[in-house]
Amino acid sequence: GVVASDCIGGGRLEIHGRVVANAAGPWLANLNERLTVGALRRPVTGLAKGAHLVTRQLVDGYAVALPTDRAVRAVVDRGGRHVFVIPWRGHSLIGTTNRLHEDQPALITPTETDVQDLLEDVRRALPLTGLTERDVCHAFAGLYPLTTKGATSDVYQATADYEVRDHSQSGGLGGIVSVLGARYTTARVLAEYATDLIFEKLGQPVAQSLTSTTPLAGGDMDDCETFAKESVRRHANHLDRSTVEHLVRHYGTEMDSVVASAAGEVQGLRRLSTKRPSIEAEVSFAVDYEMAQRLTDVIFRRTGLGTLGHPGDGCLERCADIMAARLSWTGQERQEQLQQTRRHFQFSVS
Repeated sequence: GVVASDCIGGGRLEIHGRVVANAAGPWLANLNERLTVGALRRPVTGLAKGAHLVTRQLVDGYAVALPTDRAVRAVVDRGGRHVFVIPWRGHSLIGTTNRLHEDQPALITPTETDVQDLLEDVRRALPLTGLTERDVCHAFAGLYPLTTKGATSDVYQATADYEVRDHSQSGGLGGIVSVLGARYTTARVLAEYATDLIFEKLGQPVAQSLTSTTPLAGGDMDDCETFAKESVRRHANHLDRSTVEHLVRHYGTEMDSVVASAAGEVQGLRRLSTKRPSIEAEVSFAVDYEMAQRLTDVIFRRTGLGTLGHPGDGCLERCADIMAARLSWTGQERQEQLQQTRRHFQFSVS
């Protein structure tokens, strides 16, 4: 099993299980080494940081792959690393950089160099855009594993491989399975393989996985456009069209539950900011039904309020008020949550 510390409420948890899946992402290799679990088939040799920019809209209706002058290290050399420009929420999402990350996994943030590198890549490929730092609404970064020996900075060397490793098969601990992936696009099939392996280790019959045909939460609809039109009619008495369309895009068939979380209060249906279509009920829903515990959970990982840049201090303050009432934060805890959230907006436009 696992002995864990509750970093929010405090205390120690002991969780018993016959099999433990280590799916700790960037922390996986270090954790396995500390616990002498056993090796992966292709050891993680390091971590690379991929930074992304959200800018004013450059393309609409299609995504483009832009060639760069930067080197690539891969099985198939396509002439250099590419940068992608994707239409996203009325803006463009641009990524990704490649830079060795030699700090702790938790200390991940885009730098001025990351931002300038991406801007330069786009300007060289699309000079007429005239893209500058003033066009950057937001910047963020993530980590992906490297399995290449002698990793070097600014040379794209990531692997799209994923791995499910039963360490008992290689002389390691019998109760540990490592689950390592590097792509959102392969996450569900990776989870299927891991689940099948764990069932086998437990001596249980493996049921056929339904992940390839099961929609994500809120996605169980035949046609999104038809559902959106019906939703606009259904909520016409208390929500305007743009707000309903926003809720459909973000929550799908769960949008009625979001509206219901306002508990009949007109204030709960009020927009949080003039810059965003999100309503106050989304914050309540995130806490009550989506396990949001920190302000950053709501701003970046539930509502998307902060992923287009700073939504405004008034919006952050109101979100903090709603969460504080539901989670019984003290005044000091509320201020700490606000401070932690504001630190994520280094490259955001207010």
